[in-house]
Amino acid sequence: MTTSSGVKDALGNHGTTFNTPTYELSQVAVGGGRSDVATVSSASMNSFGYISFDNTNTSMRFSGTNPDGEIVVTRIVVEGPYAADDASIADDDVDNEYFVVRNFGANRSSLGVMQMKFKSISEMSGDEQDTLNKNFSLYKRASNGYGAWNKVVSDTTNIDAEKGIVAFNASPLATSFSQFVITNSGNLSILPIELLRFEAELKESNVQLNWVAVEDGLSHYEVERSLEGTTFVGIETVYAKGGTSSYEAEDDKREGVVYYRLKMVEDDGTVTYSHVLAVEYHEESSVLLYPNPTSGILNIEMDAGHHMVILFDVSGRELLRFESDSPKERIDVSDLPSGVYVLRIDNESYSFIRH
Repeated sequence: MTTSSGVKDALGNHGTTFNTPTYELSQVAVGGGRSDVATVSSASMNSFGYISFDNTNTSMRFSGTNPDGEIVVTRIVVEGPYAADDASIADDDVDNEYFVVRNFGANRSSLGVMQMKFKSISEMSGDEQDTLNKNFSLYKRASNGYGAWNKVVSDTTNIDAEKGIVAFNASPLATSFSQFVITNSGNLSILPIELLRFEAELKESNVQLNWVAVEDGLSHYEVERSLEGTTFVGIETVYAKGGTSSYEAEDDKREGVVYYRLKMVEDDGTVTYSHVLAVEYHEESSVLLYPNPTSGILNIEMDAGHHMVILFDVSGRELLRFESDSPKERIDVSDLPSGVYVLRIDNESYSFIRH
């Protein structure tokens, strides 16, 4: 950002001039990215203390003191988001993403952050899932700082990792918020694709699918559709452009719930899949579920009146039942396993995805 006094970096620091033509060098990341904001309080978290930031694919768990106010998480894609001469992490591969967490709540210190989970991490592949935990470390520094990093956790008993996801656990993991970076000391292969966004939108005449990805060694995508959420068929092939690219595809609008996913095929034939999206269309439906998919709160909008609401899993097992006289309800599904669920409202059934 250019200002009257110089150039500022992504955090608004370290780029000011001092009445000379010389600029102070920045070691804080500058790059494209996305942000999330959420109010973190005892009321907004689920019963286990979790809160999700879906736009940045991160989540946190608190035990004890929470921020009691807004938290902003920024995920920035950069090259080398660290001091080049920092010996503490010089021997590790550093993920090309950089997380900045800013706390605007009433409580700024002595927080009880017990877990931080990061999804879609590029320094992870599925081939090493059995040995992933020992390879990763989490580093942090002040949210407006630059220079040296401090290791937060690398004890393998406190790290849970699977393909594209790593969770760091400690008691506490952090007492204040910061910049975070994840390192890989195991020389793991890098995924050929990082799916930054995959969305489906119901239009007047069709369904519009959009996605953005960072690609290296990816051949093509196959857009797949399912009418029941389990068996998928290909409806369109889209060839990869390489680098950071945007794509779109269309499908005819259908009555009921239709599920979509991306089959991502690498140059060597290796296949991975995206998360599943659900699009629901009822020509005269008065019920609205959103967001769908969801990882936390499912909002329900209904006609005014008395309603019976029942939640089932795909096997037909009843999970929740309640009566409502309100046109709007909220269900916390963050404790449920990922999958497809059915919500019966009076005599009509509606599907949603917990991811």
